[in-house]
Amino acid sequence: MLKTIKRLVIVTVAATLLGAGWMAYYAYTPLKVPSLPAEFTLKHGSSLKSVSRQLTEAGLLQQPWSFTLLVRALGKAGEIKAGNYQLEQSITPLQLFYKISRGDSSQSEITFIE
Repeated sequence: MLKTIKRLVIVTVAATLLGAGWMAYYAYTPLKVPSLPAEFTLKHGSSLKSVSRQLTEAGLLQQPWSFTLLVRALGKAGEIKAGNYQLEQSITPLQLFYKISRGDSSQSEITFIE
């Protein structure tokens, strides 16, 4: 009985370490952005899953579930801000999350003609 519990603890610790290692690798590996500058829009009222899909459709993410898992692991799923964003350089998923959670969006200029 004691051997079984010991093995279960070892397997649990190993799985946790593997998961944490994969998450760190994903968070700090730069995204493959098709072209720079890259522009994308996050719609008002979007959930985390919806934001992940919007980023995938913009060509920034390969798998939306990885970004969703990263943000949920940080415990900040409700902090994403809607807006128009622009990437000038290569960025990691973690940096992308911080950008969209700060609301570091780009401004657009509109000219009204009389």
